[in-house]
Amino acid sequence: LVLGIASVGVVLALLFLLGHWIPLSVFSRNIVTMIGLGLGVDYCLFIVSRFREELAIRGSVQEALEGTLDTAGRAVVFSGAAVVVGLAMLTLFSFVFMRSLGIGGMLVAAISVLLAITLLPALLSIIGKRVNSARVIPAWYLLAGGGRFWHAWSRQVMRHPILYLVASMAVLLSLSWPVQGMRAGAPGIDNLSPTSDSRIGLELFADQWGAGEISPIYVVIQSGNNSVWRSDFRDALAELGQQLKNDPRVARVESIAELGLPRELPSDPRQLEALARANPVNAAQAISMVNVDSGSNITMMRVIATSEPRAHETKQLVRD
Repeated sequence: LVLGIASVGVVLALLFLLGHWIPLSVFSRNIVTMIGLGLGVDYCLFIVSRFREELAIRGSVQEALEGTLDTAGRAVVFSGAAVVVGLAMLTLFSFVFMRSLGIGGMLVAAISVLLAITLLPALLSIIGKRVNSARVIPAWYLLAGGGRFWHAWSRQVMRHPILYLVASMAVLLSLSWPVQGMRAGAPGIDNLSPTSDSRIGLELFADQWGAGEISPIYVVIQSGNNSVWRSDFRDALAELGQQLKNDPRVARVESIAELGLPRELPSDPRQLEALARANPVNAAQAISMVNVDSGSNITMMRVIATSEPRAHETKQLVRD
């Protein structure tokens, strides 16, 4: 527990610092806690078990620790390196969520190994032979030869390393073959149970109003120093909206140019307020599309596609 808590605490502090420079998902904390406690306890049990064996063979605690780190310690380093390499593959994804899991997992695996070969030996040197004073598993069970199968298996692998290397690589490559057809994307309603209320509601919504209504595409447009309320800017916005409407992949477009506002808007704030009161619906929509609190120089256009958000056509529409 000391090892697990220490590794989790150190890595959470490192993630706090990294978060100032790179985007990290909040879920990185989950994988740090899960893997940190798991590896911390696992490596600790592995090394303590070997330390007990070495104590039974060697006389001093120092010699037992040297033998432990030379065998179990070396195995822990290689094991941790394999975990780090495996989790490093998650950083190849373009999603911040997946990259964060990879970064958090790599860090906690590396720190767990580091603490297992530094902090843990220091604790064992203090505890010394008292490590056997509160044995949970009876000594007769440990000496009953429960590891004969694994001992024989390891001997067999070491006698024919090339053969087992090729065989294991063949198995791993065959298991990873489906990754070639993997398409990464955000989760959708397909991930929900067909009987769940959420999925039924979303499917009903898509049937009645269109699949693209669930998640509109937002186009942000800056007008420079000129206000977005100017008639010439709204004319250009309407032209852009018409071009998008001509695309068969677009169901409709929403912008301030579509609201039927007067061509020349009054500059007097009191007259604008009276106009807003006379057209409350249009005014509310316009305010939701313009940064009215900071200059009114940026507006937002909503583009509703004919296909659902995760479809290839929708992704290509965004790129275009």
